[in-house]
Amino acid sequence: MSIVEKLSFDERAEVAGKSFESQVLILNFADSQVIFAQYALQTPVEISSIEFAPENPKVLIGGCINGQLISWDLGSQEHVISEGRKQNNEQAAATKLEGDEEDKSQQQAIKMKELIMSNIDKSHKNYVADIKFIPGAVKVDRKMPNDGKSFHFVSCSEDGQVHIWDTRNIEISELKLLASKGKAVGWVPFMTIQLQRSEGGELGLSRILFDPKQDTTTFWGASDEGELALIDWSVRPTQNGEEQRAAEYVQRIYESERNSRPVLALERSPFYEDLLLTVHDFHFAIWKISLLEREEPIFRSANTRGAQNTCGAFSPTRPGVIFITKNNGIDIWDFYDQSNKPSIQMNLASQTITYFKFQPRYENMKRGSQLMAYGDEADGTLNL
Repeated sequence: MSIVEKLSFDERAEVAGKSFESQVLILNFADSQVIFAQYALQTPVEISSIEFAPENPKVLIGGCINGQLISWDLGSQEHVISEGRKQNNEQAAATKLEGDEEDKSQQQAIKMKELIMSNIDKSHKNYVADIKFIPGAVKVDRKMPNDGKSFHFVSCSEDGQVHIWDTRNIEISELKLLASKGKAVGWVPFMTIQLQRSEGGELGLSRILFDPKQDTTTFWGASDEGELALIDWSVRPTQNGEEQRAAEYVQRIYESERNSRPVLALERSPFYEDLLLTVHDFHFAIWKISLLEREEPIFRSANTRGAQNTCGAFSPTRPGVIFITKNNGIDIWDFYDQSNKPSIQMNLASQTITYFKFQPRYENMKRGSQLMAYGDEADGTLNL
């Protein structure tokens, strides 16, 4: 859970470019009766997006509000802030009686400093809007094959740049080896592409989406102006006589929902691989990407009245259900029931819901169990 200071536009403009401490909290839900912060990851810049590394769950990647990338390794004892660890041990000893179990509610979070931050001159020029790991079947670096493992991830921003990063460059053993040789330790992207609009100008992205089963060098991106685009980073510049034409990374683009605001969510149906969902400020759209000649969504919802959308997702358990969060509650659309309006409207929160996510499905998951976490805007409360 990333903690970001609630500031107005004018207040945010005043502190732009300045560094001040923030935190990323990792909460433990193993015991449903006692929820506590297990880790408090320190960062000199506020974090706008976070993602765990699939090959190493102890590695966490964060995208900063100033465009840099940051990484923490929860397994590194060298990066534990000693004061927090000492305080944690003293607090645990004080609250644990002889023969009694440790009181988890009194535990202090383990404070950790970052493993590394990316070089600012090689990072994004705007805040990092999204981070997604590339599926292991995709061959990214032919010189250093990933052997079916997901080591690379993509970051995007409204500056139109898409960076591809390699997490193998920031492993603790690799960083120690460079330090022992006296070499400068820096983190730069493996590859960078600049997206351009056909009419000129940058094509900034707000969301990225991969297919977990894919083996191609493509991904879907939702733009900062409402478009849906298919991007291929393997495209190379072409030679036309003596003139070299820039690489056209944008393979397909749908402009029917273009507006002046970024897409809030880009999701794929867990039941139909060719159905995508884009959530906009006042409506959402469902796209069937297998219909190559169709340039419009197969469904566009009615505009939200009296409220503004903030996020959305397909139900992980029911094919015809979509959840849309708003600044005054949650709309549940059941297309087996009706499509002209939400089937259920839930006022779960008294404050604006800024983000929500369903618990990922996994093997041996308890039947009928489905958790959803969401956070609000007022004081950063996380609800489960």
